[in-house]
Order: sequence, then C-alpha cells, then structure tokens
Amino acid sequence: TLTLASHGQTSKPTYSEEKPEEKNQASGQESKRILELEKYKHATAISPLLFGHNLETTRRGVWQGLGAERVANRKFAADLKRWTAIGPGETVSIDSTLGYAGGKSVCIKVPTGGVPCGIAQSHDWLALKPGTKYNLRIWVKSAEERSCDVKFGKLHQTLAAAKGDWQLLHVEGTAAGDESRLEIASAEPGTFWIGAVSLQPADAFSGMRRDVIDCLKRLKPGTLRWPGGCYVEFYRWKEGLLPVDQRPPIGPTGHWFLLPGNDDYDPHEIGIDEFIALCREVGSEPAITVRMSEVAAEEAAALVEYCNGGTNTKWGKKRAESGHPEPYQVKTWFLGNELDSFGRGGLNKAATCAERTREFAQAMKQVDPSIRLVGCTRGKEAWDKIMLERAGDSFELSSLHDYRIGELFSAGSPEGIQSLYDKKYTQPEQLAAILRWARELPPMFKKLRAPITFDEWNIHWSLQGSVGMGLYTATVLNLLCREAGPYGIESAYFFMPVNEGAIQVTPVAAEMDAAGLVFEMFGGHQRNLLVVPPAADPTLDLCASIGASGDRFWVTAINTDMQKKQSVEVTVPEGCRQKEIAVTILVPASLSPSDRTFRQEQRVLKVDEKHRVSLMIPPCAIVAAGVK
Repeated sequence: TLTLASHGQTSKPTYSEEKPEEKNQASGQESKRILELEKYKHATAISPLLFGHNLETTRRGVWQGLGAERVANRKFAADLKRWTAIGPGETVSIDSTLGYAGGKSVCIKVPTGGVPCGIAQSHDWLALKPGTKYNLRIWVKSAEERSCDVKFGKLHQTLAAAKGDWQLLHVEGTAAGDESRLEIASAEPGTFWIGAVSLQPADAFSGMRRDVIDCLKRLKPGTLRWPGGCYVEFYRWKEGLLPVDQRPPIGPTGHWFLLPGNDDYDPHEIGIDEFIALCREVGSEPAITVRMSEVAAEEAAALVEYCNGGTNTKWGKKRAESGHPEPYQVKTWFLGNELDSFGRGGLNKAATCAERTREFAQAMKQVDPSIRLVGCTRGKEAWDKIMLERAGDSFELSSLHDYRIGELFSAGSPEGIQSLYDKKYTQPEQLAAILRWARELPPMFKKLRAPITFDEWNIHWSLQGSVGMGLYTATVLNLLCREAGPYGIESAYFFMPVNEGAIQVTPVAAEMDAAGLVFEMFGGHQRNLLVVPPAADPTLDLCASIGASGDRFWVTAINTDMQKKQSVEVTVPEGCRQKEIAVTILVPASLSPSDRTFRQEQRVLKVDEKHRVSLMIPPCAIVAAGVK
C-alpha cells in the first residue's frame, strides 16, 4: 500500500512496507499500489487556469491552422508571391500607389483581342472538401464596366463589376471535387484592380475553422493567451477593428521563424473581437499580451478600455458600436513578451524594460484598477533582479517560460525514450528546480515575490507532437496539478495548441495530436479537490483528485518503466460506486523513430465488491480513469 508523501514533496515517496520494487525482485510479481481516495486529506480545487494554452499568431497557428482562410498572400503584401498571371505576363503587376488593405493591389491591364487576363493560385491549402459550401470574396476596382470570370474547383461564375470605386464580388457554392485552383480573370479591354481575395468554408466561425474549434473544446483550455508571444511586439490592435478584408497585413517581422508559411506577413484574420468570441465559444478565460516596443503606454491603456471600459468611455463606445455593448472583462494582461530578446527601442535592456513597465502599468491601471498584470520576468537572475528591484511593485504576477530543448529530438527511438526517462524529464526534476528557484527568490526579493504564470512550456516549439512530447506533457500536467500551490503557480499555458503538439490541421481535417490527447485525458482533474499528498514514485507518476461532494474523481498515471506493466487499485469514493468508471489508455504505437503516435484505448470498468477498480498500466503508457 502506498502511503502518500507530505504536501509539496516531489522527491521520494514513503511506503508502509518495503518498496514495491524490492517485493518485485523477491517474488517475481508485478508491483501493486492501492489508492484509497477518501482516506487522504483534500486540498484546494485544481484550477482550470493550469490547463491554459498560448494561441499565438505564429507559423501555422492561424494560417494553415485555426484560420478558415484558404488564399495565401490574399492582400498582396508579398507582391505576387503565391500567384501566377493569366494571359500575357506584362498585363499583371503590383500597384504600390493603390491599395484596398494596406498599400498594394494587383493591376490588370487587359489588351484588345478578347484574351482573358487575371491571376490564379493553386496549392494544397486551396483543396476543397466535396459537399462543403464555400464563400469567395473579391474586392475589385474597375476603370469601366466589365465581366469577371471566377473559377474555383469545378465552380464557374461570371460576375458584373461596375465602373468606379472598390466593390465586393461574392460567390457562394458547394464543392463538387477536391480541385485546388482559383482563377479570377476578365477578357474585356481596360484596366481593373484586385485589392483582396478570400475563400472560406461558409460555416466559418468569425473567420476560424469549426473543426479546429471543436478540437480546442476537447482540450478544455481554462485560459487562452493571445496574440503572443514574440509576435505581439509587431501587433497593431487598432487595425484589427477594421472589417477583416480591410485590415492591413502585419509584417515583415524580420524573424524567419514567426510567419514562414505566409512570406513573413500576417493578413490579420483574428482581431480582438474574434479572439474574445473564440474564448466564449470554447469556454476559456481570455488573457492578452500588450505590445511595448515602439508604442506609447497610452496604446495599451486604450486596449484595456476597449475591452473593459463602459460605453461612456471613448473605446468602450467604439466596442459597443462594433456590436459588443457589454465589457469583455479581461482580467489578465501580459506586459510584453521575452523583451530581453524581442524588445526594441532599448527594451532588451532590463533597466529600460523596468522603467517602461512602470509606465505601462500605471496607464493601464488608471483605466481599470482591477486588472492583474504579468511582468516580463524571464527566470534569468540578472534580468529578474533589475525587474523586481525597479518595477516589482507594478505587477501582480511573474512570467516564467521553459522549454526542454533538445530532448524531443532523441525521443523518437527506444534509446531516446529511455534516455528521456533516465534524465528524469518525465519526472521533470529540472523543471521542478526552475520552479523552486522562481518561487524561493533570494531574501532581498521576497517582499516582491509574485505568483507565477507559467505562460510558455513544452519540450520545444514549432514541431509536431511526438511520443516524447506526449509523455512530457502528461508529467508536467501531473506536476502542475500537484504542486501549483507550493510553487505559487496561478496559471500555465502550453505552447502551443495548433500545429505544434496538441491539434494537427490538414487542408480538410483537424485531429488531436499527442499532447492534445493527453490534455483531453487530464482535463478530468479541473475543479476537483487535489488528493494530498499525491504519490511521487520513481517509475509510476500519479495524481488523484476528488469532487467536493464525492460524486466524481479522477486519477492520472504514467508508467515510466519501459519493461514492466504496473497496476493501481483505486478505492472508489462512495458517491461514485454505482457508476461506471471510464478509462483511457495511451500506449506508444511503437518506439521507432518513424512512429510518433499513441494507440488510444478506451474502456469502462465496474466497481468490485471491495469498492475498487484495478488499473493495469502497460510499459511507457499513460492512463486516466474516473467519473467526471
């Protein structure tokens, strides 16, 4: 029987008898743990904020991810990249003197002779899903009345464009095939311009894909952080209040890793109103990062007023005029992001950053004194020392980021998984050491010590999910559920859900990736009371929680032994004994470098006459069980 350790202990478990491993060696039997949930002390509820996600406008987070848009470079910020000319090449050019969204448009000069001229685009992300209805929008300006031929997939329509200012040409149709080509052309002589093009499924939610949103709901993200991350230092929130087709693209950023799939430009599909709508749709608390580089503090204060101000304020009135009379009530605000690396205008110096932090905090708190600010601390002693000394009384929360960079690359083989375990990354002792350091600051800073928001964590960023990432995600979630109180962690944000570990998106589908399956399994802990103390074990990482009224419980376990299966017998709380116990098991499909997937098994167990259920955990597997 496992006797659980004291609250906050993460190193070694204590047992009522000899360790199960020693009994194993003597008897040849597999070890067995008995977890009697109602006999142990219960702590405070496990906060949903520990299950947060960064929803960043980077790489494939929006374009080819959450965004419903199918047209690349749709506002021509990158000139004619992704586009090809229809007709003689000299008839199509970029006009930098006339733009619809931003400063550019495509100018098409059709010569006499009836030869169609225009632009076309073809790539995998224009693939249409048969039977799905799509909306095509084209903003056109013409020097004379003309007809425009529009083709996408097998759909073909001729639309009339009047002479004069910018006008919208709209096509709606159901795809009959999966062709991935779009054409816009006219054969009538003269000149016309195309300012913006959009092709989206007709059921898009505020410009976002429904299938990706459905996956986000399965993650149960207690909070979403937006728009970054390092991208925020380029973001222009006021332009996001314009109609989406009129928003100037953002970029170039000058950082190859931010927006490589769209030529280093963000077409600005998601603004503040869309983000808040998404949070409400998936049931998440919004958290916003404000830009600090090369903008005045008043810019951030105006954003707070837009989100939280009454209709009697300038920006609150603007929000109401956009159709949102009730304040958004955003409570958590991040003052920049990783400014030691991405800060401009001197913000990469701690002293300057601290001074600007005080300015921004004062301006934002004047608008809404109730908001909670996250200072741009970095888990780096020299930087944090200056930030805390000079601005520590300006914010309520400290930021902490951590990536186990390097381990992911070796975790795709049996040797890599074993190495990951041997280094105890799945019992994340190095992460625990970082959290202890952030919490147990030198005595001179203790008076300024703030709760932690662990706002970026993963093995790495920018990569698809893997067995290694899934195992690490499971152990971090167990650690957060158990140790959030002792470490002073108020919220945590996985980096990041879309196309980087949790949800994998293709042109016509979205599915849960390795970390996403883990988040879905571990979500049963949310709002339950933590069973204190949780089990800390060298080869079996356990976390247990119970509903306040005893009508639900949840147990999560990771078997870090690569050779032996293990079992846990759970004594079910009285309020759950008449119910079926749901069990989900994730087992690596293989440990070969070419296989990054888990095999998922789901079972339903009955409670036995001893009021117990027995959980068998295969080697290198993750298990979640209970009543939600």
